[in-house]
Amino acid sequence: MSAIRIDRAAILEIQEMLEDEFVELVNTYKKDIDNKIAALGVAIDATDDDTIRKLSHSMKGASLNLGVIHFGELCHRLEEDAKVAIRSQYANHLAKIQEEKPMVFAELDALLV
Repeated sequence: MSAIRIDRAAILEIQEMLEDEFVELVNTYKKDIDNKIAALGVAIDATDDDTIRKLSHSMKGASLNLGVIHFGELCHRLEEDAKVAIRSQYANHLAKIQEEKPMVFAELDALLV
């Protein structure tokens, strides 16, 4: 069974609530995720566990609040490993996050049409 990428019911509820502002929310989310993924790469290279934890926590929260389930779960796994400094897994987590991002962005973009 594959992971749930997008909770469409949650997103439809947000769309109804925000109406025209939903497009701005999605665009802000995407820009924020891009910036945080770049910052994660820097933090991982520097072995900065606290920054990795904070960035992944922030990405997790934003994703789950928007209904982006699987991406949020990937961020949560990185956050949990950063809490206990399981550094050997950081690059693997980041690769999975980077791999998932374009698929999530494409699904979100499809909802904006």
